[in-house]
Amino acid sequence: MKDISSFIKYFARQTFPQEEEELMRWVDASPENKETFLKYWHMFDTIHLLHETPIVLPVTGRRTRMRNWLGYAAAMVVIFAISYFTSFYAGSDTGPLW
Repeated sequence: MKDISSFIKYFARQTFPQEEEELMRWVDASPENKETFLKYWHMFDTIHLLHETPIVLPVTGRRTRMRNWLGYAAAMVVIFAISYFTSFYAGSDTGPLW
């Protein structure tokens, strides 16, 4: 069985062409080797996807202030809408007019 570090290097694309050829010869040598390779490949792929973090670029200046203002404005609209419908339902025994 190959050392796990050779798999990790291959999956991370950090191998030299000779190392890659040697690993592929090992994989093609038997079905068990291919199964082992695929098992490690699936584990590496899963771990890579789970730990992948998006790159977030900081936004500064005018756009930041605009986004903050829009967030506050949206919150105020929601608060006013809830207040309006709460007072509308609370003041009426029959429910809304529509």
